[in-house]
Amino acid sequence: MSLQPKQVNFTEYWREISNTLSCIITCGKVDRRIWSDRFSDVYELCVASPEPLHNELYDGIRSFLENHVTVIIEDIKQSGDENLISAYHKHWERYSKGSQYINSLCSYLNQQFIKKNKRTNAEYSYGDISLLEPHPNYLEIGELAYDVWKKLLITPLQKGLVEAVLDEIHRDRIHTGSLNHSVVHSVINSLVSVDEQSRPNSQLVLYKSVFESSFLRTTGEYYKQKASDYISKLTCCEYLEKVSIAIPAHAWIYYIIYHFVQDSTQQLFY
Repeated sequence: MSLQPKQVNFTEYWREISNTLSCIITCGKVDRRIWSDRFSDVYELCVASPEPLHNELYDGIRSFLENHVTVIIEDIKQSGDENLISAYHKHWERYSKGSQYINSLCSYLNQQFIKKNKRTNAEYSYGDISLLEPHPNYLEIGELAYDVWKKLLITPLQKGLVEAVLDEIHRDRIHTGSLNHSVVHSVINSLVSVDEQSRPNSQLVLYKSVFESSFLRTTGEYYKQKASDYISKLTCCEYLEKVSIAIPAHAWIYYIIYHFVQDSTQQLFY
């Protein structure tokens, strides 16, 4: 790989890069030589003469991710409501892993262009973004991939997705379904991950607004009803015994959301 800036044809370079991205984003196998060639291509575009082509490269990657996620959401919709969370889980696991590989491939673009132009945490926390000198808010490629997933997939699917997850949890509570805990955890954790990646100092805003409030509400309603049923039928000692059994029986809930809403969930029980 030559380190000297040179004139390059963006269209030709992008054709090769996009073909490799298509393989990476689906976690396909990429030969070491091809990886090295694409890494060099990213570098050469970023230092191209007479003008660097990092803007064109960034826009191309963003469009690629947007098109890819658009295809994914159609596939998830076609899977039907009964398979919604399993289809989401399958695509999320592959996309999240693939996007991190792409982030690594584009490390030079991240380091030399994006980090120098992105908004800082201080600007988000203490500054009025609307008053700052206007310029595009660049995200590192891994962050960009998660931001695209949030805007183009989670936002339109969130109502059905949350309802499906809550329904799975409820059926597990009343023993009418067999819940795949790893799938539910993956779906919930994706809300946290995209928030942490695509929004500085997010404080789990997406997770709390999309899932937590509904989860706490339905969980509270369920256990209030259970408590009411127990009180009407059982003695005080029998009631306490039932409660002591019911909480550990659903301990998997703590595993799924332990790092997110442990305190809030415990308040429902105590």
